[in-house]
Amino acid sequence: MIVNKFNQHPINQQSKRILKQNLIPFNPETELVALVLVREALELNLLETGPIQEPLLLIAKLAARPQLAMALMTESEPGVEFELDLSETLELAAAEILEEIVTSLKATMPQALE
Repeated sequence: MIVNKFNQHPINQQSKRILKQNLIPFNPETELVALVLVREALELNLLETGPIQEPLLLIAKLAARPQLAMALMTESEPGVEFELDLSETLELAAAEILEEIVTSLKATMPQALE
């Protein structure tokens, strides 16, 4: 499955360690681990979401499109990957991932966040 392949990426491996440290369950066969981390932080009200009206809806939509989610989290431009070094806490790591997603969305679809 494609999600399992994407979960081998460093951002998901880092997220996996943080989720395990916080005893948060996830299924790496069906869920992008980084999105689980962000979703959990949102559900715990640990994040300021800024311009995002429905952050959980955004995460759910990205979960349904793992290839797009990975591109938003790991590409500086189409086909050019970079590696995000996450903080060790759930709150900070989730904020970093969400910030990268929002920045990428603003760059590619600015009207989507208005």
